[in-house]
Amino acid sequence: MSWTSTQEALGLRKGIEKGIEKGLGVGREALLRVAEAMFGAAFADELRQIEDVGELERRLTEAARQ
Repeated sequence: MSWTSTQEALGLRKGIEKGIEKGLGVGREALLRVAEAMFGAAFADELRQIEDVGELERRLTEAARQ
């Protein structure tokens, strides 16, 4: 991952975390784009199998904390 895409992913991560903290809904496609930017296509493909947005948020937040 290049420096620019890393910085972009970190910015997206912070935005998602703030949105979740404030209880703002984040769309499924936006979460999948964040997952791909932060963790790669394989992880995003794994998450595409999950329909529930709440579960997507939970899995992405867990991955970001590790």
